[in-house]
Amino acid sequence: MSSDTQAVQGAAPSQPSIGGDGVGGSQSNVLPIDSSVELLDFSKVVENIIGEIKAVGVRIANLESFVESYRGNDLPSIKQNIEEIRKGLQAVWEDLTNVRRETSIIRLVGIVGLWKHPLCANNREGICMAWRLNNDGEFRSLYGDQSVVELDGVKRVRVSIAYHLCGLCPLFRPRHG
Repeated sequence: MSSDTQAVQGAAPSQPSIGGDGVGGSQSNVLPIDSSVELLDFSKVVENIIGEIKAVGVRIANLESFVESYRGNDLPSIKQNIEEIRKGLQAVWEDLTNVRRETSIIRLVGIVGLWKHPLCANNREGICMAWRLNNDGEFRSLYGDQSVVELDGVKRVRVSIAYHLCGLCPLFRPRHG
């Protein structure tokens, strides 16, 4: 047994396998995993970014019409408006960079999960036998109703669909033979 496997399996033998409202492994010496962690809704982030871009576009159009009709000596006000627009565009750029980075991380976790899930001894015909779900709402909302299956009264993850879980799973055990 590797030291990594010992660390996961021997983490806290005195802890119960399932937390009161969390998710835990099926082995009795695995710590409960908190299922209250929420994922970032990228569609809302992208909608907010698009809204910010549209608002900046309106401000630019207003500034252009202001400059066209400009007859006075208000150069500091124009400079201030241009600086505010520059700051707004910088904030939008930073948001887009963060979304792109997080999307890349999610894609990488998916690639690792696709590679790991068929190699794991806990995977039985596409269903993870190591994880038990007390609350399956998050999986169903992300991956659909088919991502959760109930076996012998226990809700389990169908990792053939929700393979991202395998990409970060501390309960991975390689198949032997």
